Amino acid sequence: MKSQRIRILSFLTGAMITLLGTVPASHAALISNFTDLRTELSDRLGVLSNSVDKTEQKLAKACTKGIVIIDKSLTLAGDIKASAKLAKLLQKTFPDEFAPTIVGGLVFSNNVRTLLVNGYFSIADQLDIILQDLQLSIDSLPESKDRDQAQAALNDAANALEAAFGDTTWSEASKLLGACLKSAAKAQKIIDKIELN
Repeated sequence: MKSQRIRILSFLTGAMITLLGTVPASHAALISNFTDLRTELSDRLGVLSNSVDKTEQKLAKACTKGIVIIDKSLTLAGDIKASAKLAKLLQKTFPDEFAPTIVGGLVFSNNVRTLLVNGYFSIADQLDIILQDLQLSIDSLPESKDRDQAQAALNDAANALEAAFGDTTWSEASKLLGACLKSAAKAQKIIDKIELN
């Protein structure tokens, strides 16, 4: 149980460092919730990169930018930050992606909006696992003021996660996922303080 808490703390600490921007972005992605989206952007880039059409060249450039955003992500926190950038880029680049898109006669069968949504859900699934593990840790602690503070931080995290999938914009959802991770890290820090005493 203690090794699991150490693993969670290590993960959350690394995620918070990345969230605060102190990890070099030049490292290859350790995890990505946007693997399918990256594959789709790469496939589109392959089709569009040799085009002489200006519109298709702009789309190719946007695909490259999306791939770079995904590749710079190092952790769950990095994927949360990337989600907002990707949503903004993809909405601007592929505004009609609520159905298969036809670009200069090319038909793309995958929908980038769906792939982006799947990335958000993947992030939420990982956050939910973290929150469940934290709840188990809190439940095993003796009654105390610190335990109540850990539970309050965990409740804040759970509320942010739930709100992220309410009536929100892409940007708001990304901010709420970040707030969830930050509150989870706070709860873990309090739990560790209790266990050290």
